[in-house]
Amino acid sequence: MIDGAKELRRAIRDIFGEAALVQRCQVHKLRNVLEHLPEQVRPSVRRVQNQ
Repeated sequence: MIDGAKELRRAIRDIFGEAALVQRCQVHKLRNVLEHLPEQVRPSVRRVQNQ
């Protein structure tokens, strides 16, 4: 599991090949999504994600 860094994903692929399974950390993904949303909708999106 990684935080979404593109270079880290590339390094994993370079070392382990295309068969490497990489999962994005859900906490980092949610944090990044929320940063792009207007303040007023963030609480509802956070609630839906936590279900």
